[in-house]
Amino acid sequence: MERKKLGFLAAGLSTVLVLAATLWPIPDAAPQSVGFCILCGDLGTLDFLNNLALFVPLGTALTWAGYSRSRVVLAGLLLSALVESLQFAVPGRDPAVGDIVANTFGTWMGVASPGVLRSLTQARGASAQKLLAIYSLAFVLLVAGMGVMVRPDLPPPPNLYGQIAPARRDLAPFPGPIEQVNFANTPLHNDRLHIDRRQATELLSRGYTFAADIRGTRLPRGKRTAIARVVGDRAEFAMLGVQDTCILYRQRLVSARLRLRGVTIGACHPATVAPQHLRIVAGYSGDSLYVRGMGTDVDFGFAITLSAGLGWVAFLPRDLPLTGWEQKVAFLLFGCLGLPLGFLALRSLQSRAERSHPTLTILVVVAALYVALSVVPALMGVPNPGTAAISGTMAGVLVGFLAQRLPYRLR
Repeated sequence: MERKKLGFLAAGLSTVLVLAATLWPIPDAAPQSVGFCILCGDLGTLDFLNNLALFVPLGTALTWAGYSRSRVVLAGLLLSALVESLQFAVPGRDPAVGDIVANTFGTWMGVASPGVLRSLTQARGASAQKLLAIYSLAFVLLVAGMGVMVRPDLPPPPNLYGQIAPARRDLAPFPGPIEQVNFANTPLHNDRLHIDRRQATELLSRGYTFAADIRGTRLPRGKRTAIARVVGDRAEFAMLGVQDTCILYRQRLVSARLRLRGVTIGACHPATVAPQHLRIVAGYSGDSLYVRGMGTDVDFGFAITLSAGLGWVAFLPRDLPLTGWEQKVAFLLFGCLGLPLGFLALRSLQSRAERSHPTLTILVVVAALYVALSVVPALMGVPNPGTAAISGTMAGVLVGFLAQRLPYRLR
């Protein structure tokens, strides 16, 4: 009975979360449109995954409350259809068929999640070893995929164009004087760049600079402005901009091909947008993105290495300057991938079946970590993810150890 009450409470909270996340107005948004597609827009995959994850708690909560699988999935479908219908009257919201598909599938995943979690937490000995082997393989493949996703990438061919102080839905034009802008040591104008595809590809292999000389201006807090961009025929390649007291640099990555986000980094300083001369230099060099601001009395910057651990940025719901907690969250999420490795490794040593191979289990874990963190990135020419996954594995062992001493078991 207590579990049923808890399920009803969680279902109510999940419904409130869904309504708040999907029906909150977005001011100054572009005109509404109806998407009759599954993955709509440049961030279609990210939107699909966000909508899927939003309904997982609802499916889990209704399952705890005692409803059958078919009724729970139907409830998710009806709630999603209601939300998409109401979005016609909400400024800044775009109803889409793909959202209904994602929401319904997310509800189904919520229904299945308690059983999957129970199977994982109750696995011992040989069964835990099999799960460990499967997860280790998935872990290696995911690390390889993350390493590829954070490589800088060119937009679809054939041409690249310059844009000075462009206006977009999410970017207002920079209101201060822009003295000059250079891209790859060439003056940038509102025109086609004299760079062919081969030359642009070489820029990504050896690195490039994107520089601008501006005179700052007082901006409203929270206002994001674009100083200059380099774009292709249908997508952005790189952008320099300002938000609050931060200078921003955004780079297109391979993740954009999967309709996920690129990376926006920012260097912040109280005097960034003061009314003085400021030179901004950004770019890609040695597997790192960097941005730096230099003025008469300021000199500050920020750089970040592109690695598999940073690949989680592509799945973050918002495009933010990667200067503080966003960077820590990205690496923390990647480190959490190691939790199941450590947890399953410990459970595999707790045999309750005759066929158990602890030594083999340990070898699988060690080999998986070594291959994932060293061999695969080296073969693919991408930086390794550092120690985040190893730390996560150690944390997983600790979680598994503490779980044995809890006064209850998951059922």
